[in-house]
Amino acid sequence: MSEPFLSLTSSLSGRLKPLGFKKRGYRFCLLRNNCALIVEIQKSRERHEDGLVGFYINVGACSLAIVQVLYPEVSIEWPAEMYAQVRERARHGPGFEGELWTLSVARCDERRIEHVSDAVLRMIEAMLPLLDEDALMAALNDQSTGISSLERLESLAVLAGRVKDSATQRSYLEQVRDALVRAGHGHAFTDFESRALALAKV
Repeated sequence: MSEPFLSLTSSLSGRLKPLGFKKRGYRFCLLRNNCALIVEIQKSRERHEDGLVGFYINVGACSLAIVQVLYPEVSIEWPAEMYAQVRERARHGPGFEGELWTLSVARCDERRIEHVSDAVLRMIEAMLPLLDEDALMAALNDQSTGISSLERLESLAVLAGRVKDSATQRSYLEQVRDALVRAGHGHAFTDFESRALALAKV
């Protein structure tokens, strides 16, 4: 881990660990109510000015039940942000669209690191309510969440069986089946359906 990222992760640790986050490498994870809130530092592959390293801060919220159904090979004790159902990137501040951050390799820019940490905390504050399967289902119904339309339907099918009723879940399962058939992957539906029904609570 390079020096700028050591300084950044150290700063984030100081802000996130009191909230209950655990850290592994570039990833922080908070587990609550069978859901996870994940923060990851992603290095940029783009070339930057000499002496600068670029990175993104990815923040995601997920239901661990959805991870179990869609990605059975993934550990639900430490899910990656790429498996989240609501995905965002930290921006430079209110009114700013930029998602790419940079840090100096030569010196520790504490003010810049604090600015990044503040941006992450703002995102976490906004996404903490999604550590609840009802709230996560509402978000998937009401907004674009950074995932594909098929992943959204699959996620809703899993959540409906946990927080709604069997009729609602069956409706979403039928939509998933139709979407998979249209995509030429109809054979995958049986396994998906069995895993989703196995984790249903209603």
